[in-house]
Amino acid sequence: MSNKIYLCTTFRDFNGSLNDELQKSFLRSIKEQTYDNFELVVTMFGEKKVEENVKEILGDKAFFIDEGKKEYKYSLSTVFLNGMERAKTEKDSILIWSTSDIVLEQNYFEIIVSNYHHSLAGITHPNHYTDSYSEESKKDSRLGDLLTGIDILFFSTELLRQEKCRKAIENYTFYGWGVFENFLATVGAENAVKRINTVNISNVYKVCNDREAANETNTMLNAASMKNFSVFLKYLQAYQYSDRYRYLLFCHRKYSILRKNRSYNRMKYRWNKEKMMHSIYCSIPDRLYKLMKRK
Repeated sequence: MSNKIYLCTTFRDFNGSLNDELQKSFLRSIKEQTYDNFELVVTMFGEKKVEENVKEILGDKAFFIDEGKKEYKYSLSTVFLNGMERAKTEKDSILIWSTSDIVLEQNYFEIIVSNYHHSLAGITHPNHYTDSYSEESKKDSRLGDLLTGIDILFFSTELLRQEKCRKAIENYTFYGWGVFENFLATVGAENAVKRINTVNISNVYKVCNDREAANETNTMLNAASMKNFSVFLKYLQAYQYSDRYRYLLFCHRKYSILRKNRSYNRMKYRWNKEKMMHSIYCSIPDRLYKLMKRK
């Protein structure tokens, strides 16, 4: 069986900043995959020099959709829906959503395909944080904790075609930064039969991007996140899912880790006050959690 992989994403401007090299490193990590039956589905919202830079590395392995400038900076919901549209005609295909400033290990696609199931959802979490994408830096990378972001999720398109999943993705729209990862993780956790986490088998590396160069202020990011959080809560309430999906730790626990190692176990038991509180919230019954939050 040859499962075609569709990876959907969007890019920042290619404007000569640090972000250029991070995005090119992402593209090179896709080009170097050991499994080559894939297509990158790029959605653009008027960003500069995206198509030429992507084509320079991936050539005809990329497909472009230009939504044009909007009143909002971008919509990850649109990115995902465009990926679904491309993937839906291919039998037994897999759709990946990711940010465009990470680096994948060379066997990343191969590992997903080897774990294919008609009802599959997966994450790779947490990321390995590093100062650069050189091989030496990656060897010295630090495994993030369980409260850090999920930058990549994958699904069998057969799962996404189910009415419950499709309608949720179509009806709840997220704009700008924040919360979309919680939403996708919830869709997978509540609907997939097979839910996996590939951390320690095939990892994701992360260098913090230059938000200033992308004109992404903290004020703008926080405002977008608050609006998206409101949309997310409406989704959880409509489907009667736990409010605790707001916590990335809760999302993480819904996916089976295929391989644990010493580094993961050390990270898991690194404690601070925030992680302790999230762990308590994620471990108690929903009714008790709601009572605690009211107080």
